[in-house]
Amino acid sequence: MPPNLTGYYRFVSQKNLEDYLQALNINVALRKIVLLLKPDKEIDHQGDHMVVKTLSTFRNYIMEFEVGVEFEEDLRIVDGRKCQTIVTWEEEHLVCVQKGEVPNRGWRHWLEGEKLHLELTARDAVCKQVFRKISASGMDLSRLCGKQGSPLASTPGQREFVSSGRRLRLTFHAHTSSKDKTICLHKGFLTLFQAVVCGQPVTPITQNPKTLGSSRAKLGNFPWQAFTSIYGRGGGALLGDRWILTAAHTIQPKDSIYLRKNQSVNVFLGHTDIAEMLKVGNYPVRHVFVHPEYNQSESHNFNGDIALLELEHSIPLGPNLLPVCLPDNESLYLNGLWGYVSGFGVEMGWLTEELKYSRLPVAPREACEAWLRERHRTEVFSDNMFCVGDKMQTNGVCQGDSGSVYVVWDDHTHRWVATGIVSWGIGCGKGYGFYTKVLNYVDWIKGVMDSKD
Repeated sequence: MPPNLTGYYRFVSQKNLEDYLQALNINVALRKIVLLLKPDKEIDHQGDHMVVKTLSTFRNYIMEFEVGVEFEEDLRIVDGRKCQTIVTWEEEHLVCVQKGEVPNRGWRHWLEGEKLHLELTARDAVCKQVFRKISASGMDLSRLCGKQGSPLASTPGQREFVSSGRRLRLTFHAHTSSKDKTICLHKGFLTLFQAVVCGQPVTPITQNPKTLGSSRAKLGNFPWQAFTSIYGRGGGALLGDRWILTAAHTIQPKDSIYLRKNQSVNVFLGHTDIAEMLKVGNYPVRHVFVHPEYNQSESHNFNGDIALLELEHSIPLGPNLLPVCLPDNESLYLNGLWGYVSGFGVEMGWLTEELKYSRLPVAPREACEAWLRERHRTEVFSDNMFCVGDKMQTNGVCQGDSGSVYVVWDDHTHRWVATGIVSWGIGCGKGYGFYTKVLNYVDWIKGVMDSKD
Protein backbone atom coordinates (compact mmCIF):
# COMPACT_ATOMS: atom_id res chain seq x y z
CA MET A 1 0.00 0.00 0.00
CA PRO A 2 1.47 3.43 -0.92
CA PRO A 3 2.50 5.63 2.01
CA ASN A 4 0.65 8.81 2.94
CA LEU A 5 2.94 11.76 2.14
CA THR A 6 1.02 14.45 4.02
CA GLY A 7 3.37 16.77 5.89
CA TYR A 8 5.74 19.70 5.77
CA TYR A 9 9.29 18.94 4.64
CA ARG A 10 12.29 21.18 5.20
CA PHE A 11 15.05 21.33 2.57
CA VAL A 12 18.21 19.38 3.46
CA SER A 13 20.38 18.98 0.35
CA GLN A 14 20.49 18.79 -3.44
CA LYS A 15 22.79 17.60 -6.22
CA ASN A 16 23.07 18.52 -9.92
CA LEU A 17 20.35 21.20 -9.87
CA GLU A 18 22.22 23.39 -12.36
CA ASP A 19 22.39 20.54 -14.91
CA TYR A 20 18.64 20.08 -14.57
CA LEU A 21 17.96 23.81 -15.03
CA GLN A 22 20.19 23.91 -18.10
CA ALA A 23 18.30 20.95 -19.56
CA LEU A 24 15.14 23.06 -19.27
CA ASN A 25 16.90 25.95 -21.07
CA ILE A 26 16.40 28.29 -18.11
CA ASN A 27 18.42 31.49 -18.53
CA VAL A 28 21.57 32.24 -16.56
CA ALA A 29 20.08 35.03 -14.43
CA LEU A 30 17.19 32.87 -13.24
CA ARG A 31 19.46 29.88 -12.67
CA LYS A 32 21.61 32.03 -10.42
CA ILE A 33 18.60 32.86 -8.26
CA VAL A 34 17.27 29.30 -8.11
CA LEU A 35 20.64 27.90 -7.05
CA LEU A 36 20.55 30.16 -3.99
CA LEU A 37 17.14 28.94 -2.87
CA LYS A 38 16.40 26.28 -0.30
CA PRO A 39 12.81 25.32 -1.11
CA ASP A 40 10.49 23.44 1.22
CA LYS A 41 7.73 20.98 0.33
CA GLU A 42 4.21 20.88 1.72
CA ILE A 43 2.08 17.91 0.72
CA ASP A 44 -1.61 17.31 1.33
CA HIS A 45 -2.39 13.68 0.50
CA GLN A 46 -6.07 12.65 0.71
CA GLY A 47 -6.58 9.33 -1.04
CA ASP A 48 -5.97 9.85 -4.77
CA HIS A 49 -6.21 13.64 -4.45
CA MET A 50 -2.90 15.41 -3.80
CA VAL A 51 -1.61 18.95 -3.51
CA VAL A 52 2.17 19.36 -3.68
CA LYS A 53 3.51 22.82 -2.87
CA THR A 54 7.08 23.86 -3.57
CA LEU A 55 7.74 26.88 -1.37
CA SER A 56 10.61 29.35 -1.57
CA THR A 57 11.41 32.99 -0.89
CA PHE A 58 11.42 33.69 -4.64
CA ARG A 59 8.14 32.17 -5.78
CA ASN A 60 5.90 29.22 -4.94
CA TYR A 61 4.64 26.47 -7.24
CA ILE A 62 1.47 24.54 -6.42
CA MET A 63 0.57 21.31 -8.19
CA GLU A 64 -2.89 19.81 -7.57
CA PHE A 65 -3.89 16.52 -9.20
CA GLU A 66 -5.64 13.17 -9.02
CA VAL A 67 -3.35 10.16 -9.08
CA GLY A 68 -3.74 8.26 -12.35
CA VAL A 69 -5.56 11.07 -14.19
CA GLU A 70 -3.74 12.90 -17.00
CA PHE A 71 -4.04 16.69 -17.02
CA GLU A 72 -2.50 19.78 -18.63
CA GLU A 73 0.14 21.24 -16.31
CA ASP A 74 0.95 24.93 -16.69
CA LEU A 75 4.70 25.27 -16.06
CA ARG A 76 5.08 28.79 -17.43
CA ILE A 77 6.10 30.02 -13.97
CA VAL A 78 9.03 27.57 -14.15
CA ASP A 79 10.24 27.56 -17.75
CA GLY A 80 7.46 28.97 -19.94
CA ARG A 81 6.07 25.61 -21.05
CA LYS A 82 2.97 23.45 -20.68
CA CYS A 83 2.97 19.67 -20.34
CA GLN A 84 0.57 16.76 -20.42
CA THR A 85 1.19 15.30 -16.99
CA ILE A 86 0.20 12.12 -15.21
CA VAL A 87 1.18 11.00 -11.70
CA THR A 88 1.02 7.34 -10.68
CA TRP A 89 2.31 5.04 -7.97
CA GLU A 90 5.13 2.59 -8.66
CA GLU A 91 5.06 0.57 -5.43
CA GLU A 92 6.06 3.18 -2.81
CA HIS A 93 7.32 5.77 -5.31
CA LEU A 94 5.09 8.62 -6.50
CA VAL A 95 6.09 9.04 -10.17
CA CYS A 96 5.29 11.99 -12.42
CA VAL A 97 5.68 12.00 -16.21
CA GLN A 98 5.58 15.43 -17.89
CA LYS A 99 5.14 14.98 -21.66
CA GLY A 100 6.08 17.97 -23.79
CA GLU A 101 8.97 19.70 -25.55
CA VAL A 102 11.62 18.40 -23.13
CA PRO A 103 12.22 14.65 -23.37
CA ASN A 104 12.46 12.48 -20.25
CA ARG A 105 10.93 15.22 -18.09
CA GLY A 106 9.40 14.25 -14.77
CA TRP A 107 10.03 13.49 -11.12
CA ARG A 108 9.53 10.90 -8.42
CA HIS A 109 9.00 11.19 -4.64
CA TRP A 110 9.57 8.54 -2.00
CA LEU A 111 10.00 8.35 1.74
CA GLU A 112 12.88 6.88 3.72
CA GLY A 113 12.00 7.28 7.36
CA GLU A 114 11.48 11.01 8.01
CA LYS A 115 13.25 11.98 4.78
CA LEU A 116 11.39 12.81 1.59
CA HIS A 117 13.46 12.18 -1.54
CA LEU A 118 12.86 13.90 -4.86
CA GLU A 119 14.48 12.95 -8.17
CA LEU A 120 14.00 15.44 -11.03
CA THR A 121 14.81 14.47 -14.62
CA ALA A 122 14.99 16.35 -17.93
CA ARG A 123 16.82 15.10 -21.02
CA ASP A 124 19.95 13.39 -19.61
CA ALA A 125 20.06 15.47 -16.42
CA VAL A 126 19.15 14.03 -13.02
CA CYS A 127 18.82 16.24 -9.95
CA LYS A 128 18.35 14.79 -6.47
CA GLN A 129 16.92 16.66 -3.50
CA VAL A 130 16.33 15.56 0.09
CA PHE A 131 13.85 17.03 2.58
CA ARG A 132 13.18 16.22 6.23
CA LYS A 133 9.69 16.02 7.66
CA ILE A 134 9.19 18.50 10.45
CA SER A 135 6.73 19.61 13.08
CA ALA A 136 7.28 22.00 15.96
CA SER A 137 10.68 21.01 17.37
CA GLY A 138 10.23 17.56 15.87
CA MET A 139 7.18 16.84 18.05
CA ASP A 140 3.55 16.28 17.21
CA LEU A 141 1.91 19.71 17.39
CA SER A 142 -0.82 18.39 19.69
CA ARG A 143 1.82 17.95 22.41
CA LEU A 144 2.34 21.71 22.56
CA CYS A 145 -1.01 22.34 24.25
CA GLY A 146 -3.39 20.91 26.79
CA LYS A 147 -7.10 21.10 27.43
CA GLN A 148 -8.62 24.54 27.77
CA GLY A 149 -7.73 26.03 31.14
CA SER A 150 -4.98 23.50 31.88
CA PRO A 151 -1.23 24.24 31.94
CA LEU A 152 0.54 23.81 28.65
CA ALA A 153 2.18 20.44 28.28
CA SER A 154 5.23 22.10 26.74
CA THR A 155 5.84 25.43 25.07
CA PRO A 156 7.38 26.25 21.69
CA GLY A 157 9.37 29.22 23.03
CA GLN A 158 11.59 30.52 20.22
CA ARG A 159 11.28 27.38 18.14
CA GLU A 160 10.35 27.66 14.50
CA PHE A 161 7.00 27.09 12.86
CA VAL A 162 6.48 26.95 9.12
CA SER A 163 3.80 28.25 6.78
CA SER A 164 3.46 28.56 3.03
CA GLY A 165 1.99 32.06 3.19
CA ARG A 166 2.18 35.23 5.24
CA ARG A 167 -0.07 33.70 7.88
CA LEU A 168 0.53 30.61 9.98
CA ARG A 169 -2.56 28.77 11.14
CA LEU A 170 -2.19 25.86 13.55
CA THR A 171 -5.21 23.63 14.06
CA PHE A 172 -5.13 21.40 17.12
CA HIS A 173 -7.22 18.24 17.32
CA ALA A 174 -8.13 16.45 20.52
CA HIS A 175 -7.50 12.73 20.79
CA THR A 176 -10.67 10.89 21.74
CA SER A 177 -11.18 7.38 23.00
CA SER A 178 -13.85 5.00 21.76
CA LYS A 179 -15.67 5.31 25.08
CA ASP A 180 -15.63 9.09 25.30
CA LYS A 181 -16.59 10.85 22.08
CA THR A 182 -16.48 14.32 23.64
CA ILE A 183 -14.22 16.73 21.75
CA CYS A 184 -12.11 18.77 24.15
CA LEU A 185 -11.14 22.32 23.22
CA HIS A 186 -7.45 22.94 22.77
CA LYS A 187 -5.49 26.15 22.76
CA GLY A 188 -4.16 27.41 19.44
CA PHE A 189 -2.81 30.65 18.05
CA LEU A 190 -2.38 32.69 14.92
CA THR A 191 0.85 34.49 14.08
CA LEU A 192 1.95 36.80 11.27
CA PHE A 193 5.31 36.98 9.60
CA GLN A 194 6.96 38.37 6.49
CA ALA A 195 7.42 35.58 3.99
CA VAL A 196 9.63 37.35 1.47
CA VAL A 197 13.36 37.38 2.14
CA CYS A 198 14.43 41.01 2.30
CA GLY A 199 17.74 42.84 2.02
CA GLN A 200 19.61 40.14 0.11
CA PRO A 201 20.49 41.32 -3.42
CA VAL A 202 21.42 38.64 -5.93
CA THR A 203 24.07 41.08 -7.17
CA PRO A 204 25.36 42.67 -3.96
CA ILE A 205 27.35 45.87 -4.07
CA THR A 206 31.13 45.56 -3.87
CA GLN A 207 31.96 47.47 -0.71
CA ASN A 208 35.04 49.65 -1.11
CA PRO A 209 36.08 51.77 1.91
CA LYS A 210 38.02 54.10 -0.41
CA THR A 211 34.99 55.03 -2.50
CA LEU A 212 34.06 58.71 -2.15
CA GLY A 213 31.34 60.68 -3.89
CA SER A 214 28.75 59.15 -6.18
CA SER A 215 29.13 55.94 -8.16
CA ARG A 216 26.97 54.27 -10.79
CA ALA A 217 24.94 51.34 -9.48
CA LYS A 218 24.95 48.02 -11.30
CA LEU A 219 21.71 46.25 -12.09
CA GLY A 220 20.63 44.37 -8.96
CA ASN A 221 22.81 46.28 -6.45
CA PHE A 222 19.79 48.06 -4.96
CA PRO A 223 16.83 45.93 -6.14
CA TRP A 224 14.46 47.71 -3.73
CA GLN A 225 15.05 51.13 -5.34
CA ALA A 226 11.92 52.88 -6.61
CA PHE A 227 11.73 55.93 -8.85
CA THR A 228 8.70 58.12 -8.16
CA SER A 229 7.17 60.95 -10.13
CA ILE A 230 4.59 62.95 -8.18
CA TYR A 231 5.29 66.68 -7.91
CA GLY A 232 8.76 66.00 -9.24
CA ARG A 233 11.18 63.11 -9.21
CA GLY A 234 11.80 61.23 -5.99
CA GLY A 235 12.68 57.83 -4.65
CA GLY A 236 11.43 55.06 -2.45
CA ALA A 237 12.08 51.47 -1.42
CA LEU A 238 10.13 48.27 -1.92
CA LEU A 239 8.74 46.54 1.19
CA GLY A 240 7.31 43.07 0.68
CA ASP A 241 5.81 42.75 -2.79
CA ARG A 242 3.34 45.66 -2.95
CA TRP A 243 4.46 48.51 -0.67
CA ILE A 244 6.74 51.47 -1.29
CA LEU A 245 8.40 53.27 1.63
CA THR A 246 9.06 56.93 0.85
CA ALA A 247 9.15 60.46 2.28
CA ALA A 248 5.90 62.29 3.02
CA HIS A 249 7.20 65.54 1.51
CA THR A 250 7.36 63.95 -1.95
CA ILE A 251 3.57 63.56 -1.71
CA GLN A 252 2.75 66.71 0.25
CA PRO A 253 5.55 69.18 -0.55
CA LYS A 254 6.39 71.98 1.85
CA ASP A 255 6.51 74.50 -1.01
CA SER A 256 3.39 76.62 -1.07
CA ILE A 257 3.28 76.60 -4.88
CA TYR A 258 2.21 72.98 -4.80
CA LEU A 259 -1.45 73.23 -3.89
CA ARG A 260 -2.97 70.79 -6.40
CA LYS A 261 -5.05 67.99 -4.97
CA ASN A 262 -5.25 64.42 -6.26
CA GLN A 263 -1.87 64.66 -7.95
CA SER A 264 -1.06 61.47 -9.86
CA VAL A 265 1.42 59.15 -8.13
CA ASN A 266 3.71 57.23 -10.47
CA VAL A 267 6.01 54.45 -9.29
CA PHE A 268 8.68 52.73 -11.40
CA LEU A 269 10.79 49.75 -10.37
CA GLY A 270 13.20 47.08 -11.52
CA HIS A 271 16.06 48.89 -13.26
CA THR A 272 18.95 51.32 -12.80
CA ASP A 273 18.08 53.25 -15.97
CA ILE A 274 15.05 55.53 -15.98
CA ALA A 275 14.46 55.00 -19.71
CA GLU A 276 14.23 51.24 -19.17
CA MET A 277 11.77 51.66 -16.29
CA LEU A 278 9.60 53.95 -18.37
CA LYS A 279 9.43 51.25 -21.05
CA VAL A 280 8.05 48.80 -18.50
CA GLY A 281 5.57 51.40 -17.25
CA ASN A 282 4.48 52.58 -13.85
CA TYR A 283 3.00 50.42 -11.13
CA PRO A 284 -0.47 51.77 -10.23
CA VAL A 285 -0.93 52.93 -6.63
CA ARG A 286 -4.07 51.94 -4.75
CA HIS A 287 -3.65 53.97 -1.55
CA VAL A 288 -1.32 56.62 -0.15
CA PHE A 289 -0.62 56.72 3.60
CA VAL A 290 1.12 59.80 5.02
CA HIS A 291 2.19 59.70 8.67
CA PRO A 292 -0.24 61.73 10.81
CA GLU A 293 2.60 63.68 12.50
CA TYR A 294 3.77 65.14 9.20
CA ASN A 295 2.70 68.79 8.86
CA GLN A 296 2.87 70.17 5.34
CA SER A 297 2.36 73.76 6.53
CA GLU A 298 5.48 73.85 8.74
CA SER A 299 8.22 74.56 6.22
CA HIS A 300 11.10 74.09 8.70
CA ASN A 301 9.81 70.96 10.39
CA PHE A 302 10.17 67.59 8.63
CA ASN A 303 9.13 65.52 11.64
CA GLY A 304 7.05 62.52 10.54
CA ASP A 305 8.46 62.70 7.02
CA ILE A 306 7.46 59.17 6.08
CA ALA A 307 4.77 57.66 3.87
CA LEU A 308 3.67 54.34 2.41
CA LEU A 309 2.34 53.68 -1.08
CA GLU A 310 0.21 50.57 -1.48
CA LEU A 311 0.46 49.23 -5.00
CA GLU A 312 -2.63 48.04 -6.83
CA HIS A 313 -1.20 44.56 -7.29
CA SER A 314 1.58 42.41 -5.88
CA ILE A 315 4.59 42.57 -8.15
CA PRO A 316 6.63 39.62 -9.42
CA LEU A 317 9.95 39.59 -7.61
CA GLY A 318 13.23 38.77 -9.31
CA PRO A 319 16.97 39.51 -9.25
CA ASN A 320 16.35 43.21 -10.01
CA LEU A 321 13.25 43.59 -7.89
CA LEU A 322 13.55 42.57 -4.22
CA PRO A 323 12.45 44.21 -0.96
CA VAL A 324 14.61 45.86 1.69
CA CYS A 325 14.43 45.03 5.41
CA LEU A 326 13.16 47.20 8.25
CA PRO A 327 15.36 47.96 11.30
CA ASP A 328 14.75 46.38 14.67
CA ASN A 329 17.39 47.83 17.01
CA GLU A 330 19.40 50.96 17.85
CA SER A 331 22.76 49.34 17.07
CA LEU A 332 22.07 50.07 13.40
CA TYR A 333 22.42 53.79 14.18
CA LEU A 334 25.81 53.83 15.89
CA ASN A 335 28.08 56.77 15.10
CA GLY A 336 30.58 55.94 12.36
CA LEU A 337 28.56 53.04 10.95
CA TRP A 338 28.83 53.18 7.16
CA GLY A 339 25.89 52.77 4.83
CA TYR A 340 24.72 53.52 1.32
CA VAL A 341 22.13 55.88 -0.10
CA SER A 342 20.96 55.47 -3.70
CA GLY A 343 18.75 57.56 -5.93
CA PHE A 344 18.05 59.31 -9.22
CA GLY A 345 18.60 62.86 -7.96
CA VAL A 346 20.61 65.78 -9.28
CA GLU A 347 24.34 65.22 -9.76
CA MET A 348 26.71 68.11 -10.47
CA GLY A 349 23.73 70.28 -11.40
CA TRP A 350 22.23 67.80 -13.85
CA LEU A 351 19.38 65.33 -13.52
CA THR A 352 20.78 61.83 -13.75
CA GLU A 353 19.15 59.12 -15.85
CA GLU A 354 20.98 56.28 -14.10
CA LEU A 355 20.89 55.11 -10.51
CA LYS A 356 23.78 56.43 -8.42
CA TYR A 357 24.83 55.70 -4.87
CA SER A 358 27.10 57.13 -2.21
CA ARG A 359 28.84 55.55 0.76
CA LEU A 360 28.35 57.68 3.88
CA PRO A 361 28.75 57.26 7.65
CA VAL A 362 26.22 57.84 10.40
CA ALA A 363 27.31 61.15 11.96
CA PRO A 364 27.37 62.16 15.65
CA ARG A 365 24.21 64.03 16.53
CA GLU A 366 26.17 66.72 18.37
CA ALA A 367 28.27 67.45 15.29
CA CYS A 368 25.15 67.92 13.15
CA GLU A 369 23.53 70.19 15.73
CA ALA A 370 26.68 72.33 15.90
CA TRP A 371 26.86 72.45 12.10
CA LEU A 372 23.27 73.75 11.93
CA ARG A 373 23.97 76.39 14.59
CA GLU A 374 27.05 77.61 12.71
CA ARG A 375 24.83 78.28 9.72
CA HIS A 376 22.04 79.84 11.82
CA ARG A 377 19.56 77.29 10.56
CA THR A 378 16.13 77.00 12.17
CA GLU A 379 15.11 73.56 10.85
CA VAL A 380 13.82 71.14 13.50
CA PHE A 381 16.23 68.28 14.17
CA SER A 382 13.99 65.95 16.20
CA ASP A 383 14.63 62.56 17.78
CA ASN A 384 12.78 61.05 14.83
CA MET A 385 15.70 62.02 12.60
CA PHE A 386 19.40 61.27 12.35
CA CYS A 387 22.17 62.69 10.23
CA VAL A 388 24.62 61.15 7.80
CA GLY A 389 27.84 62.29 6.15
CA ASP A 390 30.87 64.43 6.94
CA LYS A 391 31.01 68.21 6.93
CA MET A 392 34.22 68.09 4.88
CA GLN A 393 32.89 65.71 2.20
CA THR A 394 30.24 66.03 -0.49
CA ASN A 395 27.21 64.15 0.77
CA GLY A 396 26.21 62.82 -2.66
CA VAL A 397 22.51 63.48 -2.05
CA CYS A 398 20.52 66.21 -3.79
CA GLN A 399 17.11 67.18 -5.18
CA GLY A 400 15.35 64.16 -6.61
CA ASP A 401 16.78 61.75 -4.06
CA SER A 402 14.06 62.51 -1.50
CA GLY A 403 12.25 59.39 -0.36
CA SER A 404 15.11 57.03 -1.21
CA VAL A 405 16.52 55.02 1.66
CA TYR A 406 19.82 54.84 3.50
CA VAL A 407 20.78 51.19 4.08
CA VAL A 408 23.29 49.58 6.43
CA TRP A 409 24.52 46.02 6.61
CA ASP A 410 23.23 44.06 9.61
CA ASP A 411 26.00 41.69 10.68
CA HIS A 412 23.55 39.68 12.77
CA THR A 413 20.97 38.88 10.09
CA HIS A 414 23.32 39.32 7.10
CA ARG A 415 20.86 41.58 5.32
CA TRP A 416 20.62 45.20 4.17
CA VAL A 417 18.33 47.29 6.36
CA ALA A 418 16.67 50.60 5.51
CA THR A 419 17.45 52.68 8.58
CA GLY A 420 16.74 56.11 7.06
CA ILE A 421 14.75 57.97 4.42
CA VAL A 422 16.24 60.96 2.58
CA SER A 423 14.36 63.87 4.13
CA TRP A 424 16.09 67.28 4.09
CA GLY A 425 19.43 69.05 3.87
CA ILE A 426 21.16 72.34 3.13
CA GLY A 427 22.14 72.43 -0.52
CA CYS A 428 23.98 69.65 -2.31
CA GLY A 429 27.57 70.42 -1.38
CA LYS A 430 29.70 69.40 1.56
CA GLY A 431 28.01 68.69 4.85
CA TYR A 432 25.41 66.54 6.48
CA GLY A 433 22.14 65.14 5.23
CA PHE A 434 19.14 64.57 7.49
CA TYR A 435 17.11 61.39 7.40
CA THR A 436 13.85 60.11 8.84
CA LYS A 437 14.69 57.50 11.48
CA VAL A 438 12.76 54.49 10.23
CA LEU A 439 13.15 52.54 13.50
CA ASN A 440 10.86 55.02 15.25
CA TYR A 441 8.10 54.33 12.73
CA VAL A 442 8.27 50.54 12.36
CA ASP A 443 5.12 50.02 14.45
CA TRP A 444 3.23 52.49 12.26
CA ILE A 445 4.54 50.85 9.08
CA LYS A 446 3.53 47.37 10.21
CA GLY A 447 0.18 48.63 11.46
CA VAL A 448 -0.67 50.13 8.07
CA MET A 449 0.55 47.11 6.13
CA ASP A 450 -1.24 44.59 8.37
CA SER A 451 -4.49 46.55 8.22
CA LYS A 452 -4.50 46.27 4.43
CA ASP A 453 -3.22 42.70 4.19
